[in-house]
Amino acid sequence: MADSAVIVRGVGGHYTLHRHDPPFQGLAYLRGILRQEDIRPLVGDRVEYTSSQDPDIPFVVEKILPRKNVSVRPAVANIDSLIITVSIFEPRPDYLLIDRLIVYARKNHMEPLILITKMDLAKRRAAKRSSEQLLENYADAEAAIYEAGFGEADADLQRFKSHLAGKTVAFAGQSGVGKSTKLNEMFGELSETGAVSEKIGRGRHTTRETTLYPIEGGGYVADTPGFSVLNLADLDITWRDLREGYAEFEKASEPCRFEDCRHDGDMGCKIDEMTIHPERLARYRILLQETDF
Repeated sequence: MADSAVIVRGVGGHYTLHRHDPPFQGLAYLRGILRQEDIRPLVGDRVEYTSSQDPDIPFVVEKILPRKNVSVRPAVANIDSLIITVSIFEPRPDYLLIDRLIVYARKNHMEPLILITKMDLAKRRAAKRSSEQLLENYADAEAAIYEAGFGEADADLQRFKSHLAGKTVAFAGQSGVGKSTKLNEMFGELSETGAVSEKIGRGRHTTRETTLYPIEGGGYVADTPGFSVLNLADLDITWRDLREGYAEFEKASEPCRFEDCRHDGDMGCKIDEMTIHPERLARYRILLQETDF
């Protein structure tokens, strides 16, 4: 009888499998019939496996279970939450990237979270204003926001970690915002089996492939390359997908008079009267140009 586990790493046709309960980790290869059908397992896949009777690679993947979602760049499956990591200072926030990532998350049934880093700089006037601007822009975007000045005793750190319990999550954002640093701060004890710093380079931005790391509470975290180079058209996101990625539009007290409106400022469109930050609305109309009309 087959057991089930999650693929946490794949290299050269060999797959590291992991399960929290009951605890399990082992190396597997893909059953030949799956290779013949050109089925490609992804990190994050939930699979069924059996014994291979091979002491070097003791398990064999028999079946890939249905996926919740699939990200092409980077290649990873079944992400529950996308953690959009934003610095308030150096580099300054890339709001278009944040907006793209929120839309991308919603399109792919991922929960978008915003993690604001470098809050220790918030006493500087420019950094404080940057933080305020972020909060104002996304107050109604239905993306939970965490401000990470994180010391070990920081209550927000514990609240954030509790939010991730039992979920498979990925970090995304601009280079230099501190994704790897925050992973080390929060989950420094982790790796494939034990030392996250060896894989993610203590913040040196050395991520090259997707690997999932088990985290307390029964979940997994990924430090994933590639999310920072999104273009909506390349991801097959239509203007309808873009519109549906904005929670503010759904919460408007008075709907637009046009049933299938792009909200691009055409005469009669009521989007300007809806509850949405004006800067976010302006960026929405810029992103419309990336989609297929």
